[in-house]
Formats: sequence, C-alpha cells, structure tokens
Amino acid sequence: MVYEHLKEHLYWTSAGPDKSINRINLKQRKVEKIIRLSDQDKPRGIDIDRYIFDISCLTFSIILNF
Repeated sequence: MVYEHLKEHLYWTSAGPDKSINRINLKQRKVEKIIRLSDQDKPRGIDIDRYIFDISCLTFSIILNF
C-alpha cells in the first residue's frame, strides 16, 4: 500500500482472483479499480514516483513476482 497525501488517496495491489491496482479516496470513501492486471501477473507491492506526480500524471512502480 502507498498513501498519496496531496489528494488523500490510498493505493494497493490485489493479488486475489481479480488481480488489479486499486485506490480509495479517503475523503469520499470511494473505492476505484485503476488497472486490471493479467492472470499471469503476481503483484507484490506498489509505490508512487513522487518526483513525477502532478495533477495529470501518476507514475507507479509495481513489483511483480514472476
């Protein structure tokens, strides 16, 4: 999990049957699926590149276990 403080979003990966990257807006408590991963992907972690982050661009580093 990773917390993005400017927009108050919490991001996480889901490694269950529905592999995905998700976020929740902590102000509105709204969960959103951002990216659906393939069945072959095995997400192990996530991070946000804070040097590139702005309103229109969000860059993720996703750790996958092959």
